[in-house]
Amino acid sequence: MITDVKTSSVSPMLDNPPLWALLGLKSTFTCSQANLAYCGLPLDKQKQSEIRLAWKILRDSHFGSAYKYLRSTKKILEAGFFDDGLDFDDSAYKEDLPNSITPVVKISDHLKKLSIHRLKKKKLAVLLTTGAFSPIHNGHVQMMNVAKRELEHRGFEVLGGYISPSHDEYVSQKNNGDAALSLQHRLHLCDLTLIKSTWLMSDDWEAKQRVSVPYTEVIRRLEKYLAESIQIAVPIEVVYVMGSDNAAYTRAFIHLGRCICVERFGYKKPFEQLSNEKNIKDNDRIIFVKYEKSLLRLSSNAIRHGQSSSLDPEIEKNYLSLKNDRKFKD
Repeated sequence: MITDVKTSSVSPMLDNPPLWALLGLKSTFTCSQANLAYCGLPLDKQKQSEIRLAWKILRDSHFGSAYKYLRSTKKILEAGFFDDGLDFDDSAYKEDLPNSITPVVKISDHLKKLSIHRLKKKKLAVLLTTGAFSPIHNGHVQMMNVAKRELEHRGFEVLGGYISPSHDEYVSQKNNGDAALSLQHRLHLCDLTLIKSTWLMSDDWEAKQRVSVPYTEVIRRLEKYLAESIQIAVPIEVVYVMGSDNAAYTRAFIHLGRCICVERFGYKKPFEQLSNEKNIKDNDRIIFVKYEKSLLRLSSNAIRHGQSSSLDPEIEKNYLSLKNDRKFKD
């Protein structure tokens, strides 16, 4: 269950005291030290909401390292952090799930085409984006294509990319339940959409966990999975992709990882605000790509309400079939 965090009392200014002080740590803390500090507290202390929030943020390598610069819980919450509800003794997500597999075939095919010289010369990357995808549409695919082109322009070799649908719990809460297309249906539409792509694949690992998974955990798990599944000497970096409606997520990459924020129609203001924010402006870990005509003025919400027919004909036929299914509540 996602634990809602009340933010009304959180000052937009710097936290005082900072979160690490609540755990008795110094500003030079590590994520493992945050875990140990929390584990060493009496049970009644662990149950205090402020203490738990501090532990959850600081134990996350992306959010924890970003907090050292931001010193603001409000900004971390805006960056997409949420409490997944798991406790210390049950904090690991399941690596292997029944009937779940993260495909790597398109990455392997790409690697076979690379010469040894090119393999050693280029920085290797795999793109990842998460979200409801209820339903997936051409705008999602175009966003990934734009991100791929931008990263290749910067000297990377993009081996593949993943669309990772979110957990049903998250989707059921999105737009007051309006987006509640089941995981089975969402994955089916993703597979149909991406089957013709030479580089994009869908990954069901995140969606099949028993709780909603923060996107930072999806990144870490994918990096580990690729390192174990693809035996090459050159490291593969997972680069997170988001639309500018989630531009605040870029804050999670201030000191760790890499991300690409693609401007989405109607979300120019957050795009401009975040791209000029302290710690983000001129940060080479964070890439901003401006809106272009190839990006459709399309949203899943518009599709659900019949305001757009820009889906691929085969996908639209399947979506309408699922929507008319008695088990699907719109």
